Amino acid sequence: MKQRMKAIIATLTLMLMLPFMMIPASANSRSPYWEGENSEGTIFMEDDIPIQVVSEKLTFDIPTLPYTDYRSGEYFIEYDSKVTAEYTFYNPTDMTITAKMLFPYGKLPEYANLRDKDGNSLVAAEHEKYQITVNGEAVEKTVRYSNITSSFYDDYSDFAAEEEIRKISDEYLTVGNWGPDTTVTKYTIDISGIDQDLIDQTNTGKYPHKYAKLTIYYNETHSSDPTLRERAIYTNDGNKVSTKSNGKVNNNIYLNRNISFVLQECDTTISFIVIGEPLNEYTKYEFTFFEENRETGDTNTPIEVSYNVTTATETLEEYTRSIYKNDSGILFVDWFNSIIIEILGDYSNLQNWVKSNGVLSRWYEYEITIGPGEYLTNAVTAPVYPNIDTDKDPNQYDYVYLLSPASGFASFGTLEIIINTDYNFLESNLGEFEKTKDGYKMTLDGLPRNDEDYLDLYFTIEGNVPSKQPNPNPVLGFFENVGSFILSILFVIVVYIIEGIGWIIGLFR
Repeated sequence: MKQRMKAIIATLTLMLMLPFMMIPASANSRSPYWEGENSEGTIFMEDDIPIQVVSEKLTFDIPTLPYTDYRSGEYFIEYDSKVTAEYTFYNPTDMTITAKMLFPYGKLPEYANLRDKDGNSLVAAEHEKYQITVNGEAVEKTVRYSNITSSFYDDYSDFAAEEEIRKISDEYLTVGNWGPDTTVTKYTIDISGIDQDLIDQTNTGKYPHKYAKLTIYYNETHSSDPTLRERAIYTNDGNKVSTKSNGKVNNNIYLNRNISFVLQECDTTISFIVIGEPLNEYTKYEFTFFEENRETGDTNTPIEVSYNVTTATETLEEYTRSIYKNDSGILFVDWFNSIIIEILGDYSNLQNWVKSNGVLSRWYEYEITIGPGEYLTNAVTAPVYPNIDTDKDPNQYDYVYLLSPASGFASFGTLEIIINTDYNFLESNLGEFEKTKDGYKMTLDGLPRNDEDYLDLYFTIEGNVPSKQPNPNPVLGFFENVGSFILSILFVIVVYIIEGIGWIIGLFR
């Protein structure tokens, strides 16, 4: 009987422990490194503008370090760290100059949250927080978007200002075979007649994999220049279709390629889109039952089915409008031009691109007018989002600001860098900063250089900031912070009570 009572107590104890055993993993189980975003200095949209930079005062105000997990978009919008680039320009000519200016300030960081609790976009709210002024007066700004070359994200020094500026246009881009009038063809293949016995064998969750498969073979003009490529193929929702070559080249002109779809139901509808040249009359549709087996080798058995192919066409501009998100805050012309750049890239994935509003760099666009022999002060303020390394104790926050694009000005005078923060400053690639009562500063005569190369600014600060934003409600926050401790105490008390009850019951046995 005592053994039975012990078993009952053990069972009750285990049941009480279950809630504690099911506590989610800590933030350390997530990626320890969170991508932020860099900022860059103001650059001219046009070439050969003779305006000189007398001085630049670059001020980082970092009262707050970001969380990697915000409770809502409203709290993310309250994040208040920023950078202000204040330029003193001089016009040495005898004519009035009006110049369109661009200030690129990067894509949204990985930890961004720009949706409110109802799912509404807060993009406009973020943009409205920051101002551009000319001689102290606020001027109108437009937020522009563009695809930054993928290598830029691997090495910040690869930012090619002239190349990236060309992606900002008020007109639809036409690049090689790709433009607003490019044909988009939607293919719908209705399939029926697959034997039920074959379908019953299909089990992609276990090995060997068995499934019915549709393979589409087509010819494609071979070109190493992506702008002259004949077509790009995507699933209907914009996910790029992987194509394979069967290794046969006909007269070095046509390259035989194929795409495959897995069929998992008796009556299946497959749809995909072809941007560019439609598939021609030589396209072949092949249905097989495929078995993937490492021991005996793969088998690919032809099967007889019925199918019907229908098509519908529209222009690339029309297709782009069909996937355009009105609340994205992105001008449609930027959306379209960015999709052109995506199509040309081998990394294209329109599905993920659309879901994330595009992995796009953001630019402030504005104008300045400066008379002959005049000086003008122009200040641009933008958010500053560091990379976050939570694997360090305390966390480390890496900031990047690209100074090198400013080398495009006719001349550049002094550069003052100010970092206002109470957090601990660890290091900078430009050397030692002077400590001030509000933070740190450095003054340079011109842009920093290493031999012939201009340098950009990198610096790191550290701080004990939790990964998840604490609950702003003090009562709920209290229970979140000490709730587990209290529950642990209650658990121990309940266990002792159960054991006490068991002991008392034992006295009467």
